[in-house]
Amino acid sequence: MTLKTQLQRWRTADIIDAATAQRIQTYEDSKPGFGFSTAMFALGALAIVLGVAAVVASNWDAIPAIPKLVAHAILNAALAAGTWRAAQTDRTTLGEILLFLLAGLTLTFIALIGQIYQTGAPLWQALTLWMLVTSPFLFLLARSKFTIACWILSFWTTLGAAAEAVEHRFGPAHLDVAFYTLVPFLMIGIGEWKALRARWPVWPRLATVAGYALIACVVSAAQLAWIDEFDREFREHRAHLFQAFLAALAAASAMAALRRFKWLEATSLVANIFLFVSVVAGFAPLLLRHPHWPVVGAGIFIAYWALIGWSGLRLGHRGVLNLAIVVIALRLVVVYVEVFGSLLSTGVGLIASGVLLIALVWAAGKLIRKLGQSK
Repeated sequence: MTLKTQLQRWRTADIIDAATAQRIQTYEDSKPGFGFSTAMFALGALAIVLGVAAVVASNWDAIPAIPKLVAHAILNAALAAGTWRAAQTDRTTLGEILLFLLAGLTLTFIALIGQIYQTGAPLWQALTLWMLVTSPFLFLLARSKFTIACWILSFWTTLGAAAEAVEHRFGPAHLDVAFYTLVPFLMIGIGEWKALRARWPVWPRLATVAGYALIACVVSAAQLAWIDEFDREFREHRAHLFQAFLAALAAASAMAALRRFKWLEATSLVANIFLFVSVVAGFAPLLLRHPHWPVVGAGIFIAYWALIGWSGLRLGHRGVLNLAIVVIALRLVVVYVEVFGSLLSTGVGLIASGVLLIALVWAAGKLIRKLGQSK
């Protein structure tokens, strides 16, 4: 639902007057975003950079190492100067585009150094260096949700690469589970920190959303563990996973306590319930000895996303409910494929699949519209 439609609904219900609606619309329009014109500018700038890269790559072996580094350094310096100039003149759109390109070309510059000098460094070290170099000026200058979302994805990728490298070296410590358990709680805590939100409004709110989204993704993916038999390796992995489970419970308890004492933004009890349920549901297939139980995994997945939809509705985010309905419908389609996969190659199976898909799409759309019209 667009902002204009939402404001019209509020005016019709006499919740706000015309002047308030206009002020809200003006404020939202003034916030930096990635509209059509901005996207076209970004694509044009990206095409220029890719064109330069293509020209260089066509004679890459013939170019000595020093000219490569100097040319790339000059390009990065030009982007840095342009970004700073745009920030000084309050040209938000141009500044965000240049900032995004500067961050990307910084990564390619690090890769170029590694290629020329054959450092042999693993991926996580290059990504960590890149994050350390680019994060300060991104924190200072980035205001676009798109740029901030890309930084968050890069942060997750770096942690994942580091976790895999450390686990491969030191054995089955399951640091990836610990990372993707504690990191989202940390992001939510930082995002809901009152003092930080008052001074730095854009980044914390997106960090909170990203933390909840990461929890939902990790718990949903964990339900795939019900498909495999978890018996022979149960004792070997249980101790490490149980430690991660206790750490996750401690993090959820700390979040609830900080909200209770008003160190974090006040929120509904639903948010705390969601966090504790997520911890239990996420670790259940990893801590409980079980045979091949795909039906249990599908049931918990559907129930969990039903909880996500209910939580979103209670917290005033109807879009979360709509997303939950779509995800549950898609999961039902996957269940059908898992159960009747051998029949899909037959004519009857194809007909039944088409009918089921149409019915699910129709039911999901009707449910979304009905809930959208309800008060």
